[in-house]
Amino acid sequence: MHNKTVAEIPLEDYYLQTRVGNPLATVKEKNRLLWASIGMNASFFCPAERAYSYCGADNGTSSDRIVAWTSYSRYPDDTGERWIIGVTANNEPLFVQNNNRQWYMQNTNQEKIGEMHYGIGNFPILIDNGIDVTLESAHLIDNKMFGKWTRAFICIPKIADRIFMGFVPNKSMYEMGKYLKDTYGCNFAINLDAGASSAMVVEDKYIIWPGRKVVDGFIAVPKEHYIENKIQNHQFSSQQKAAIIRLGDMFAFEIYKQWAEYKQRILTTFQSREWSTLFYPLADKRALLREIIKSVEKVEATNEYGFVPYQQN
Repeated sequence: MHNKTVAEIPLEDYYLQTRVGNPLATVKEKNRLLWASIGMNASFFCPAERAYSYCGADNGTSSDRIVAWTSYSRYPDDTGERWIIGVTANNEPLFVQNNNRQWYMQNTNQEKIGEMHYGIGNFPILIDNGIDVTLESAHLIDNKMFGKWTRAFICIPKIADRIFMGFVPNKSMYEMGKYLKDTYGCNFAINLDAGASSAMVVEDKYIIWPGRKVVDGFIAVPKEHYIENKIQNHQFSSQQKAAIIRLGDMFAFEIYKQWAEYKQRILTTFQSREWSTLFYPLADKRALLREIIKSVEKVEATNEYGFVPYQQN
């Protein structure tokens, strides 16, 4: 931690992830769901308990949110005035702006939007490739942003082996770009939601309060706690193992009756569900589903007329 409210996250040791709240949840609740060590709120939204003049009180947001390649964005093909910051599947930091109308600023990494594994977009953009571009967002900066206040941000330094995110006190929006570049070496940076939604949790303790329920957030998960590792290392009970064998036999019988095409339909259904939010982030259920998928894959379809069941030794 820097100055108690800015987290430096080495990507060699942590996975950066995003979490979308549906229903809304506090940052602490989001952290606990994914065994995260650090978490903070992210994009602007329209809270139900307080209607703003420019949006409805529906807990909604126009900001781009991507979780495990699944987009929760209203306009997934166009980031508009926002940039998305996040990581690829290899946990490499990535900044993307994809404005199809091209009336605002310059598209950056436009062709890489499909590589965003986890990411959240917001505005204004503060630093683009080492250049303070806050002034280009002047029409997005209202009087509240112009005054000195606690500001939230996330950024990628020039040596992109880590992420900085957190809160900076007593800064106007126009001061943030230079400050982040000088203090943390930020090469790309965006502003995040602050005000009443400000919340940061480190090791299950609030650093920034109030802990209000928010729509989304950035979290940092230690690699040893990462969901994929928990799935791979999950131990099945004897009852679960027996159930998997019975399910495998059942699917083999159905494939025998309905041929190879049925096997592909089963696998397509299960594989798409495994990566959906239905089983995310419940490692035990994801692990069980993977074993069922493996049991179906072992049924060897030989041709369009029949199959040869997989024989276990």
